[in-house]
Amino acid sequence: MKWLIILLLTGCSETCYYGDTVFLGDSLTARWHIEGKAHKIAGIQYIGFPGATIEEIQAECVHANTIILQVGSNNIADGEDAATVASKINGFKATGKIVLVGLFTGKGYLADVMAETNSYLTPDITVDINQDDLWDIAHLNEGGYRKWKEAYLEYLATNPESI
Repeated sequence: MKWLIILLLTGCSETCYYGDTVFLGDSLTARWHIEGKAHKIAGIQYIGFPGATIEEIQAECVHANTIILQVGSNNIADGEDAATVASKINGFKATGKIVLVGLFTGKGYLADVMAETNSYLTPDITVDINQDDLWDIAHLNEGGYRKWKEAYLEYLATNPESI
């Protein structure tokens, strides 16, 4: 299993991230290293860009066999409508297979728009997040990361060929 390697490659103008399986997203993914650290899975890389929109994450140099993708919250926070955000998520291009994680709705920040966005998507993984799983209006606490890990492991158990 490859570990996270940060390299500058010829033909790639920015830092590139590599891994067999990578969780990719915004601050929700970045915070696996903080609130989620007790639930991280060995051999998986967690690459998050706090505050980043779908377009900004798409522009990052990430190469993986499988990308567990959770994006869109910042686009919604910037005022984009659900159909536009869903279209951008559905159009996300990657070097490997994308496993889509639905937006976390619960009772948190902009939950209604996130739920509407999910209605335009076909997420591979959904996580039942409620207010008790958030440490603020938008970010998961330790319990929320436990639920995300459980949902991922459930997906993996029923779809072993996808990873």
